[in-house]
Amino acid sequence: MRLNINPSVSPLLFIQAKPTTVEQLEKLDKEIKELEEFRAKNQRMLKLWVGRLLLYSSVIYLLTCLTVYYLYLPEQWSQRLFMSLPFFIFPVLVWFTRKLLIFLFSKRTERNKNKYLLLYSYRVCTQCARFAEC
Repeated sequence: MRLNINPSVSPLLFIQAKPTTVEQLEKLDKEIKELEEFRAKNQRMLKLWVGRLLLYSSVIYLLTCLTVYYLYLPEQWSQRLFMSLPFFIFPVLVWFTRKLLIFLFSKRTERNKNKYLLLYSYRVCTQCARFAEC
């Protein structure tokens, strides 16, 4: 089987030139900016989620406390103690949920921290090499 190759198309057309230092720096700056934007967005999302968690849990806690106090509070102390146990456990659950959210969002940020440091150090080295050429 014979391949039909057009001799007018040069294989050199598909070879790209080596990117210049300025192009490399622009690309690095763009990637660094994207990572910084991701970190800022991640921090905003963390504050938003933790704020909503605290707001909604506080409202639910207060409404439940008032409802139980006015409608369901028994007369005997042992039953009152048993009825109040969930009110002692709920703030601890909210606190652990808050810690979990902080942990998850910090893991997302930590994944990109090493890449950010590597890109930043490479940019500094590239700039130093560029100024040494001048």
